[in-house]
Amino acid sequence: MAEVGTVYVSVMPSAKGFVKAMGYAGGKGGDSAGRSFASSFGRIAGGAAIGNLVAGVVGKAASAISSSMSAAISRVDTLSNFPKVMANLGYGAGEAQASIDRLSAGIDGMPTSLDGIVSMTQQLAPLCGGLERATDLSLALNDMMLASGASADDQARAMAQYSQMLGRGTVELDDWRTLQEVMPGQLDQLARSLLGAGRNSRDLYDALKSGAVTMDDLNEAVKRLDKEGGEGFASFEEQARSATEGIGTAMANVPNRISKAIGRVLDHIGQANISGAINRWTESFAGLADAAIALWDGMMSSLDVEGLSSALSGLGEAVSGAFAGTDAAASLGSALGSALNALVPIVEGLAPVVGLLAQGLALVAGNAQVAIPVLLALAAAVALAGPVRQAASGLGALAGGLSAAAPAAAASVPQLLA
Repeated sequence: MAEVGTVYVSVMPSAKGFVKAMGYAGGKGGDSAGRSFASSFGRIAGGAAIGNLVAGVVGKAASAISSSMSAAISRVDTLSNFPKVMANLGYGAGEAQASIDRLSAGIDGMPTSLDGIVSMTQQLAPLCGGLERATDLSLALNDMMLASGASADDQARAMAQYSQMLGRGTVELDDWRTLQEVMPGQLDQLARSLLGAGRNSRDLYDALKSGAVTMDDLNEAVKRLDKEGGEGFASFEEQARSATEGIGTAMANVPNRISKAIGRVLDHIGQANISGAINRWTESFAGLADAAIALWDGMMSSLDVEGLSSALSGLGEAVSGAFAGTDAAASLGSALGSALNALVPIVEGLAPVVGLLAQGLALVAGNAQVAIPVLLALAAAVALAGPVRQAASGLGALAGGLSAAAPAAAASVPQLLA
């Protein structure tokens, strides 16, 4: 039979191709594992960051609510007690309730506390001829001072001087200077409204001092300008709301809004219900004190004080007698001293170790941005060490099996080619 040709069959790939294929597979697998680990770690770290952020927000909210609780309780008490206080002064309960409702609504959104404006109204009521007029004037003066951008302290100073003016029925220079410091622009607007164009606060002072303008005239002008404004300027209420639209005012309003919300909850529960529960609880304190006193009296009535004192004295004498005239106490003290001395080298040996640990912690704390990622990477490496060792062991077993099978495979090659 003629020989047509020779055929060569490549049973094993070349070493170069085998290494290239293994390198590609290993690199692809390592890259995939790295991306998977990074993605998982990112999700864990991101989840932790979000959790810390949420915890921080919740903590701040809880702190704000806790700090506003006192203001909320004061608000509830003011809303509940104001009608009673004014009724005691001779005003009708319905009139007082209408006043507190108007005051609460009038300062909504303003950096003014309910307690502050209620106190102002209580001061003005006997000075300006009625609770309704006092309510109108309180809201108007509050708007007038807020329109000028006055601080809470300046508002308090101006209100005190205005109350003194009403009480005397006339104005003094010290009173007027305080008002000029707190709300100069608004006083000029009052002067133009009452005296005509071109007039200013100094002219208004002279008119009040001479009696050409009375305090009643001034009060009515303040209330009118609060709602209507004047020629060339907006109402005091509009000026106040536009002057308090800033971020600072919004932040100042946060406690007011929180206390108002908590106050609504407390008001719904009922002031009487809450105070009654607290009073009933605190009434039990007296009973606890009585029980403690009775317990002490009962114990002392049955206790043999002299016998107990004698027994304790005898115990002390027995102990002192056991050590008296001997070196037992000194020996015991010496033994304790020796035991403590034995601890000295141990403590001294631990000092450098503790010092190194402290330095390490200080180094980590001072370089947290670098140290924390490195520590996390080490932790990840430790966590992966076990699976890597298992995989290496498996590859070793596979290599051993291939080595054992190699002679048999080589022996079968001639048979395959035959």
